[in-house]
Amino acid sequence: MTGSWQKAAAIALVLALGCGGGDGGSGPTQFGLAQGNGRLVSVGADGSVWTSGDGGAWSGQGSFLDGTLRAVAFGDGLFVAVGTGGAILNSSEGVEWTRVDSPTEVLLRGIAYGDGRFVAVGEQGVLLVSDDGQSWGGVASGTGDDLIAATWAEGRFVVVGNGGLVLTSTDASMWSRQQVGVEADFLAVTYGGGAYLVVGTGGGAIRSEDGENWVDVSIRDVPDLNTVSFALGIFVVLGKGATVYTSPDGEQFLTGDTRTDQTFNALTFFGSAFVATGNDGAYRQSFDGRTWFGGAF
Repeated sequence: MTGSWQKAAAIALVLALGCGGGDGGSGPTQFGLAQGNGRLVSVGADGSVWTSGDGGAWSGQGSFLDGTLRAVAFGDGLFVAVGTGGAILNSSEGVEWTRVDSPTEVLLRGIAYGDGRFVAVGEQGVLLVSDDGQSWGGVASGTGDDLIAATWAEGRFVVVGNGGLVLTSTDASMWSRQQVGVEADFLAVTYGGGAYLVVGTGGGAIRSEDGENWVDVSIRDVPDLNTVSFALGIFVVLGKGATVYTSPDGEQFLTGDTRTDQTFNALTFFGSAFVATGNDGAYRQSFDGRTWFGGAF
């Protein structure tokens, strides 16, 4: 019955939104997406923040940075967003935001929460750690290459970046560089179904069950893969030019359809659906990761 209800709801929403809401709108491009306290928070260009209680109706909360917010994470009752000039902002509800002191001025590209701490990463190998989202300190990453995304799962942080860079740590203090054999610029990382999956430029992708031994699972001759999430027993990968792939194991991939030609940069699972945000304020939802519906801010 649950599957039938989901399909019926999807059909109704698609019809209500004009078969997917077209190719997007003129809203600010979105780069980061997180869920917490019963809502979604999306951040992006012009320091914009948007919130939603269902992934389908979005409210603009304003601009909170003279620059771009590139990523957002939720942990311990707090949303934390990072971006241009080393900016770090936090909010309990995603509505009002406060900027806190940052130990760097370089662009921060990614952030994750796990094991009671936030880890933020950025250009030039910058890696910051905070126990509360308020006070931040830098730790040695061992690299000067750009760090782009981070996740925490199975007792370890995994950070990825340019040139096939993968760093891992169990305590967010001491970091080890992993040998992966793929030189793509890695743009996103997640964990699910017993494996980490990393995706990036030119369809580059790697998979690991322990965070130390990595296998090349690249999808050849496809556009950049910008974001990845896991739920409902599948990985979902979105990217440039409405690229969509799903996989039950992170090894074999099937294509999907977002009903738009927009690029999507951020993805999460909220309630009963995958939710994605991207260029020109485009957003989409999906109950299975393959068929999508939505519109634009």
